[in-house]
Amino acid sequence: TGALWLGTSRGLARFDSASQTFRLCDPDDRPGLPEYNRRAAFRGADGRLYFGHLDGVTVFDPAALRDNPVRPATVLTRVARTGPEGPADLDLPTDEALALSYRDRLVRFEFAALNFTHAEENRYRYRLDGFDRDWVDAGTERQAIYTNLPPGRYTFRVQGANNDGLWSTADATLALVVAPPFWATAWFRVLALLALGGLLLAAHRYRVAQLLHVERVRARIASDLHDEVGSKLAALALSSETVARRATLDAPERHRLGEMADTARRMADDLRDIVWLANPRFDTLGDLVEKMCTTADALLDGTAHTFTCKDGEAVQALDMEQRRQLFLFYKEALRNVARHAEAHHVTVHLACNDGTLRLDVTDDGIGFERTAMREATGLASLEERARALGGTVEIETQPGGGTTVRLRAPLRRMAGFRDGRRPNGRLGSPS
Repeated sequence: TGALWLGTSRGLARFDSASQTFRLCDPDDRPGLPEYNRRAAFRGADGRLYFGHLDGVTVFDPAALRDNPVRPATVLTRVARTGPEGPADLDLPTDEALALSYRDRLVRFEFAALNFTHAEENRYRYRLDGFDRDWVDAGTERQAIYTNLPPGRYTFRVQGANNDGLWSTADATLALVVAPPFWATAWFRVLALLALGGLLLAAHRYRVAQLLHVERVRARIASDLHDEVGSKLAALALSSETVARRATLDAPERHRLGEMADTARRMADDLRDIVWLANPRFDTLGDLVEKMCTTADALLDGTAHTFTCKDGEAVQALDMEQRRQLFLFYKEALRNVARHAEAHHVTVHLACNDGTLRLDVTDDGIGFERTAMREATGLASLEERARALGGTVEIETQPGGGTTVRLRAPLRRMAGFRDGRRPNGRLGSPS
């Protein structure tokens, strides 16, 4: 027959030299496979084979044995699941997919091959498309169990083989769908994104409305200060000068009234600066440069001066506090020059690019000793304002060699405005 027969401890085995395969068989068709003894095999003259085992002798004619040629059909016999309510059998659908929930922790498939010759030797293999990469060899086990399947679509396939190892030609299949939780569905994600987008848009509009409201309040305060307080200070200065010109007053009284008028004018000038800083119409860097130029003309009146600006971000809206600190730093530096430097020429250079602000104020005045820097109140004020700007100040000076004040600070955009620019639209005039 072209086969090699072997008696083993697990039964009688046949090796097919053509297919290079082994299979266990029992020519006596008894339940179970006996354990055969070593060297207890004999071939008779009539071609029959004799194999001794623990319970006796197996005698058979190999030529008379026939393989089972029928490929068995394979069927699903039962599907069960285990969910929050416990285990439950499921009806096998005919055309539709079996519906499962993400809460089903376990699903069990039971199946059978329709071969009744030595049915206990039927073998099985299965695969869950969408989960298993290859076939799973189940041996003679007639069930497959899966736990905690992710949401998705699957197809369960199973094949059976008869007692002689012939596999079924068609798979038994069952489609199933594991439904996701509502928060993992596409429609919920779309709704969540829309809701989030709506919230972000509402928050942005609210933020812009609040900023515009703050700017309107700033404009109203600036207008009120200018109209009410500023005009009264100007009137006070004018009245003081008028009274001081009366001939009936003695010299000390005229002097005190003159000081009062000077104080009122300085207060009016400082108030104008405060009004300008509070007014949202002058928030850009370009507006600040213009203000710095006019301030230099006023404080350095009678002293030659040059103002240069390398401004790459003139339309950028500055943070109000930064704008205030920068202007007051600049004003303090010019006042120090006007009071102490005895300079013939002053150069101011401002550069704003790459997110950095650079301010240099240079004079050709008398300079001073570095040891005097610690005692100078004006210089301490410059250092304090530089720290408030988040930057540094450096002072270069020597007696007779002039003085240079260098400020380096990060350029901060106005919070809430994209790219540091105002939102579209104009501010209404304060009412």
